[in-house]
Amino acid sequence: MKKDGKRILLTFTKATHPSSRCGLRVAPKGFVIAGADRRFHPAGVEFVEGGKFAASRIFVEDPVAARSAWGVHPAADLGNRAGPAAPFRTGDWPCWIDGGYRRGEMADDPNAAQVPTSDGAKRQAGERKAAQARKVPERYETWIKGQKP
Repeated sequence: MKKDGKRILLTFTKATHPSSRCGLRVAPKGFVIAGADRRFHPAGVEFVEGGKFAASRIFVEDPVAARSAWGVHPAADLGNRAGPAAPFRTGDWPCWIDGGYRRGEMADDPNAAQVPTSDGAKRQAGERKAAQARKVPERYETWIKGQKP
């Protein structure tokens, strides 16, 4: 990876440019870039020369990290005749903070929602179920009153 103004240059060994079904070259899919705020945005990628590709996004003024085929269900098409390129990342940030949130901590924005831990998520689910259960008798009484004798 090399920074080049508002874009990131990525160099691959023996990389080939993806092609469409008609044999035309198309832009590779599955790339995202982020600035110092660690918020990733889908990146437009263009072929530069050899095995170099330039990734950029208008929302990222000063890119510092890039990822390819990263996430739960990645859709990427970069590779060569041996097969697809492996998912990669250029930064050493924790893996799942794509939205700018850390596990169990508040984001920089005080109005942002907190990402719960697994115990917190179980507790919240239990509270929702209890609230729904408390509404059942009220709905039943309303339904009974609405019935004709």
